[in-house]
Amino acid sequence: MDVLLVYMMLASVTPLFLWIEHRKMALIQLPLLIGMWGFFIVEFAAFQVTGVTYAFLLSVFILNVAYAHVALYLVLFHNQLVRKRMSAVQSVVITKNNQNQSI
Repeated sequence: MDVLLVYMMLASVTPLFLWIEHRKMALIQLPLLIGMWGFFIVEFAAFQVTGVTYAFLLSVFILNVAYAHVALYLVLFHNQLVRKRMSAVQSVVITKNNQNQSI
């Protein structure tokens, strides 16, 4: 359940990361987030809901999983600024590793 909560927290802040460059995607994800949290509340609070409601919330939860993965790709790998920062950090780590191995 810890992994699920961590994922849900990250998925909840994803629209903030998307807001600058992909505003429409961020707005599309908002109803999915509401459905995701609705499913969580129904599932873990053991509310009695109809089968249709449960199936709908589960479907929205699964759609949000897929959508958040696409958003993560756009934020981390499609954004040039983030890619430059990641490669700069990687080169620093490689340089420090090489220095430690030579000692």
